[in-house]
Order: sequence, then structure tokens, then C-alpha cells
Amino acid sequence: MHHCLQLPEITHTIFQYLDDNELFQTCLTCHDFNEVALNVLWKELTSLTPLLHALPSIFSEPTGGDDDSEKSRSLGAMSRFKTKYGQRIRTIDLHRNETDKKNLLRDLFASLYELESGILTPNLTKLSGYSECHYAHRALFPTIEFFLAPTIKNISLHLLPDEDKHQNILKKVVDLYEGLESLRVSFNPLRVEESTVDEVGRAVIPLNNLLELSINHLPREAIEHVASLPNLRTLYLSDFQHIDCLYNDLKGIPHIRPIERAFPALSELHGVTIDIINAIGLLQYLSPQTPLSRLSLSHTPFEEWIFVDGRSQLKRLYPNRSWQRVLNLARDHCNAGTLKWLSLCESDYTEPDEHWAYGIPVGPAEGDIEDLDISPLFVFHNLQTLDLSLAHGAPITKDNIRRMADVWKSVTWVDLFTKYPSYRSPMIDHEDLVNLVTGCPKLWGLGLIFDATRIPSEPTLLAPKPIKRFQQLTVGNTLLGSVSPTSEFLKMHFPRLATISPISSSPGASDWLQVEANLREAIVSRRRARASQSTGTT
Repeated sequence: MHHCLQLPEITHTIFQYLDDNELFQTCLTCHDFNEVALNVLWKELTSLTPLLHALPSIFSEPTGGDDDSEKSRSLGAMSRFKTKYGQRIRTIDLHRNETDKKNLLRDLFASLYELESGILTPNLTKLSGYSECHYAHRALFPTIEFFLAPTIKNISLHLLPDEDKHQNILKKVVDLYEGLESLRVSFNPLRVEESTVDEVGRAVIPLNNLLELSINHLPREAIEHVASLPNLRTLYLSDFQHIDCLYNDLKGIPHIRPIERAFPALSELHGVTIDIINAIGLLQYLSPQTPLSRLSLSHTPFEEWIFVDGRSQLKRLYPNRSWQRVLNLARDHCNAGTLKWLSLCESDYTEPDEHWAYGIPVGPAEGDIEDLDISPLFVFHNLQTLDLSLAHGAPITKDNIRRMADVWKSVTWVDLFTKYPSYRSPMIDHEDLVNLVTGCPKLWGLGLIFDATRIPSEPTLLAPKPIKRFQQLTVGNTLLGSVSPTSEFLKMHFPRLATISPISSSPGASDWLQVEANLREAIVSRRRARASQSTGTT
């Protein structure tokens, strides 16, 4: 054997690329490989099945002897299990459906209730408990208690708040692990009373050392506590609700004074809500001193589609004046120098393609749409990714294009209202498209609705030279005049553009797909020409 393969650091790196069966065979190869392969094999468990096979049979098959001898044999067998397997386990991630084993697991762990918590896995650092089957999860969740080792830093729990055992385990986690660094708690808030939802949220208040927190909902007192945590880096709030506005923004107060020293270390904030007023309230907790780099807010209402006068409209999608408040608050409360990633989305689960497929128009008439001013976003001069997917969109003007090109020198991806169909006549054309891509030196992907009908039949180069970095264009329901001139124009300016994404059932989508095919064919032809030229030169 080469002496390099006798170094555990090297073999550990190699063994990480093997699957479980290959690792098992490696364990049987030689003594040098056995220890390292076992460490890799048992480092992460995604099922309790391996424990079933590795635990001493005495726990599942009592011998019928006296209690003292049974207890002595149990302790000895448990010690051997911890030495051989238990101490190697670092992560338990229970996300598989183990319905067929739920009774066996329940009976097995019933014999371990007298054991100390964490005795099975003394070096465990990450624990995640969730089963795809509701009934299996209800039966198996209590077994999580056996794995609560003092070394745990990362815990993820899916709760059934109406179950006392679930509530007790959450309280035990909070009581035992004040030094916990990452906590993820999920549950369905619609299936329990509001007081229970608030109680789960308040459970995190004793935790003072969190680096990451993911939870459905936090009541006001819990949010104020979380905002004061000195080391919190990432906060996920899903289905959050009942967040009070600290300032009466709905009455149009012109200036909103941010809270001082809130979220001193927060770098990522992600929120999903059924009411946009909660997003407005959440943003008011931020401070311009917060080093926030990623902000994502999504509004997902229920019963999105209704029919009015034979037309399909989006129900409970908030008007642009509400989203304008969100943009203004982001400008006033977010750190203009650190924010690099911004996503504002509406109704992630809505698919307008399905309604267009039946020829039903979607959305209000053009004259009924309120304008949305995106100029508050221009203060974020270090922005790298911007995704604005709001149902009612916004008019993008030539002045907006010029400001983007002047300010966003670091941006790599921008999507401006292409997820939903636009019912405004576009105010920009193909020249503005070129100006924006030219002015943003790192931009490789763009979503933009523009007037492509103005592309001349014999296009000319509008940029100093072709822009090779640009590779993806999302056009929404943009209409084009003719396939051939559009293809030539895009090939001329963006020679590596290979992906064009329209709303698939919108008018003109088939023409855009033909343009995409022409662009890809041109790329293949150029590659073949270069290969042929290289072969001839050789």
C-alpha cells in the first residue's frame, strides 16, 4: 500500500465520494481503512434503520433473566455500541418515510426510556426530526429525546403543537441548549389556535447565542428579543403573521425613523407571509446599521384566482401602493452599502400559464393599474441580484434604465416583473436592452419586458462591440415583430445568448422559442467552424 493511503486525512477525503455499499466493502478491506471508512459511513444518518441493526439485540429481544443481569448486560452492550458506532455519529437527519417501521421503533425505544438523553450519540452536533408521514411522525417524534446530546449545536424540529410531547421536547431543547447556534422549528399554524402559535414563538426567548433561526411565527416580544441577539446571522420566517407596525405607515407618515441597534449581526432575512402588512411591520425592525446582505420577502395569499365578469383575476394580491411602502421601507431601513441580494415576490404558487392556456385574460385593465416607483432601490449600489416578481408589475422607463446602468455596476442577475403578464404598453425598446446590458459590466442574466416590435429588418450594432458575457434573457409576455430580425439583432449583440424564457402560454411565446433555437444553432455553427479551423491549422 502506498504510504499516502495510510494517512487518515487523505483516505477520509477519498471515502467521502463513496456510497454506503462501497464504504461497507471498504471497511472489510484492511484495518487502516476500517476506522476511517466507519467514520464516514456513520457520520450522517438519514434513517433510524442502521441503528435498529446496530443496537444490541438485548434491547429488542429480552432473555427472560432477572432484572439485575438484564440491566448489567444492557449497560455492557450499550458501552460497546457507543464505542463502535455511536461516537462516530455527527448528524441525524430523519426526513424519510418510515411508516413500516414505526411500531418496531416505538417498541424498541420504549425499552430505553430509563437511559440518559444523548447516551446513544455522545458526539452528535446536528439533529433534524421530520417524517413525511403524519402518523409515523406522531409516533416517532418522541424518540428524538434520546439523541439530545450536550454537543448539539444545530436542531431542526417539525412540531405538531397540539401534541404535549412535542411541546415538552421543544421546551427541553430550549432549557438544555442555551448555547444552541442554529434552530429550525416548523409547524402548520393554520391547524392550531393563535395562542399556541404565539407560545411556540415565545419558546425561543431564552436562547441568546443563536446564529441561525428558522420559525413560522414570532410574536412581538419574541421578535424584539431576536432583534437584540448579538450574533444572529440568518433569520427565516415562514407564514409569519400579526406583526405590528411600529409606525403608522398606512397613514403616509413621510419619514420613518429606524430602530437603533436592531439585528447588529444579521446578514440574511427571509420571510413568507399571507398579509403584506406583516412584511411592512417586519422591515421596520431593521436598522441602517444592520449588515444585511440578503433580503427576501414573499407574499403568498390563499385562493389566488377568482372570476369577475368572465375574467380571471388574482384575489388578495395587494396593490402597488402596498409594495411601494415595502420599497420605501427597504430604502430607509436596510444598509445601502451591504445589501447584495434582494427578492420581492408575490404568490409563488400562482401559475398564470394555466389560465392563458384556456384563452382567459388575467389581471386588471391597464388604466386600473397603479404605478410602482423602483427608484428607492437605486440607493443599493452594491446590488448583485434583484428579483421583482409582483403581479401588477411596474412601468420601466428609459430613465430607470439609465439609472440602473449608472448605479448597479456589480449586478449579475436582474428580473423585473416577467413572472406575470404585463398589461402595460412597454416604455422601453431593444435599444434600452442593449444600453442596460452594456452599462452593467457583470450582468449575465436579465428579465425584462420591452418593445421588440421596433427592431429593424436590417439591425445594426448599437454597442461598441458584441457582449459575450450575456447568456440568459427572460422576456415574459413581450411581443416581437418578426423572428428573423430579432434573431439577427440578438446574435449580433449577444453572441453567447442561448436561453430565452417567455411565459410559455402567452401570445408570441412560440416566436421567442424559435428565436432561441436560432441563437443556439448559431452558437453550434461557430463552435464547429472554430473546431474545423483548428483541425486545418494542425
